[in-house]
Amino acid sequence: MAAGERVAPERSLGVRIVALRDRYVGGGIARALARGAIWSIAINVGGALIAFGVQLLLTRTLGHVEFGRYAYAMAWMNAALLVAKLELDTTALRFVGAYTGRKEWPLLRGFLKRSDQIVQIASLAAAVVGAAVVWFLTGGGAGTVATSFWAACALLPLTAITQFKASCLQGFQRVRAAQVPTLLLRPLLFGVGLAVATYGFGVTVDATRAIGLNFLAALPPLLVTAKLLHDVVAVEVPPVQATYATKSWLHTALALLLIAFAQLILGTQADVLIVGTLLGTTDAGLYSVASQLATLISFGVTAIVFVAVPMVSDFHATGRRADLQHLVTLVQRGSVIASLPVVALLVLQGKTVLSWFGASFVAAYPVLVVLCVANFIASLVGILAGFMLTLTGHQRQAAVIVVGSAVVNLALSLTLTHVFGSVGTATATAATTLLRSGVLAIYVWKLLGVRMLPTGGRAAGV
Repeated sequence: MAAGERVAPERSLGVRIVALRDRYVGGGIARALARGAIWSIAINVGGALIAFGVQLLLTRTLGHVEFGRYAYAMAWMNAALLVAKLELDTTALRFVGAYTGRKEWPLLRGFLKRSDQIVQIASLAAAVVGAAVVWFLTGGGAGTVATSFWAACALLPLTAITQFKASCLQGFQRVRAAQVPTLLLRPLLFGVGLAVATYGFGVTVDATRAIGLNFLAALPPLLVTAKLLHDVVAVEVPPVQATYATKSWLHTALALLLIAFAQLILGTQADVLIVGTLLGTTDAGLYSVASQLATLISFGVTAIVFVAVPMVSDFHATGRRADLQHLVTLVQRGSVIASLPVVALLVLQGKTVLSWFGASFVAAYPVLVVLCVANFIASLVGILAGFMLTLTGHQRQAAVIVVGSAVVNLALSLTLTHVFGSVGTATATAATTLLRSGVLAIYVWKLLGVRMLPTGGRAAGV
């Protein structure tokens, strides 16, 4: 350009926009994350709205006593779900992403086939054993509690297999295919079935029938997810002979299973079990509604992390540490933006929202406030930090941290629940969430050289 020649205003503006984008958003990683996150957030928000509507319908239909029985049975099912899928769904996030990034197609085909077989067998076995335990504990009786637990046992294999296949799709970075059947289709079918049974046919729905409707609603998502995974594999994976490293896969899965058990103790599902056992199923129902509302804080964050997880595995497997740090920074920024407005809404208008479920649920407001704190802490650091270790081969260190936190949480929960009731349970969860998140972030820095901060910075050694 000749001296004195002026740059066209529109070109100057375009250059500035590109410069700003590169400075604050970044290049290909940001675009890939944003593109996937937009879909993921949209699906999660849609799913949250549907689930919220179904929850309102469910509590209004069942009443707080019968809903408490429903929540208690489903909490036990979610606990048994860990054994049913042996954490092979989380294992899939690591190996599908890594094998795809390194183009190790024989191992990828072997993993998909063998893991699917194991999950099917384990989930059916867990359902049978669970049903037998209920039979033994109830003396073969067919009361309301027993039948609701048997219905939950029937639902267990469908949920486990669907979650595994959805995680495989996530490993292939198929955001919509992985989320739509479970987050949108299933709750929508459940809500429609519940409304038709109650208002269309005048059926009195109790806890057992509600779980039965949940079972029927789980069948189509399972079939859809299986078909979507089959189609992705047919397109993405060359038709090579499968190679099996079953021992290595199970070794990783068992380490992750230990972490998952500890996380169960740290999570609100265990809180519902503790409250239901120590204080009664009615209190468990109130706590369950408060915990479900508090999880809305992490919906946007979970959507962003959902997209980032397979990228973490890929970047680590291919040694792209700078890209990994950039990805983490972007996720942390998105987490702050996505979670803060929800925290403010629930704290300021929590009583009003709880009243929608019924006047008796307003009593759960103190629990809701404490759980908002816990979920906000987890959203900022804990969710991604745990994946950062387990997906990069540091599951042993993650296990020590999470198991240690779980022991502290269990001791605090049992003590504080006796003294302060369900608010004590929530307080124990918030305290140990802070402890776990902080230690995980420290270890991510020590082991991977990545800062779990939204302020950016370079990875260690880069």
